[in-house]
Amino acid sequence: MGIETLCEGIENRSQSDFLKEIGCRYQQGYLFAASMQPDELRQFLGKAGDQLEDISLSDYYSQIDRVNVLSDPQPGGTEFQPGENIDVPMAIVEKDGDNINYFYFNHALKRVLEATGGNQQSLAEKIAQTPAVDKFLLEQMDRCQGKDQAISASYEAGGLEFKIRMRWLASQKKSSFVYIVTSEHYQE
Repeated sequence: MGIETLCEGIENRSQSDFLKEIGCRYQQGYLFAASMQPDELRQFLGKAGDQLEDISLSDYYSQIDRVNVLSDPQPGGTEFQPGENIDVPMAIVEKDGDNINYFYFNHALKRVLEATGGNQQSLAEKIAQTPAVDKFLLEQMDRCQGKDQAISASYEAGGLEFKIRMRWLASQKKSSFVYIVTSEHYQE
């Protein structure tokens, strides 16, 4: 139906984070700003400037918003059934030139990144020490850019191996993708 959810009454960051986790991108409440008179709102929006969403990108963001982060992050090409993906490590990313911006990542991916491989160094620390990971992700983005089908790839470096499945979502000045980590482990 094309209807998107707006959640009102957000008062703290944990509420906002939870709502993002379940796919509610549109939020309002005292966490963001108190109620305002029209003149106050104009001043507030004037100060926000470049932090406001560019209206010309509304179609782009609408396509990204269609990803169901609760049940089917990669429709039409995964072996998962609805409801199984809640605990699948996933992220929605944007490629802007050679930069990767994370729009969303779920708790399952966070748990993977916080995991240790027996040496008390988290996966996130290992990835941070391996700049080639960004290069790998950018290469996979280039591979699936504009394609209807998801691509799969494996990455291994410094005793770290993970497999991703990535799908292109949308492009307009920038490009966005969703990827899931289908397996990960440490090699000791």
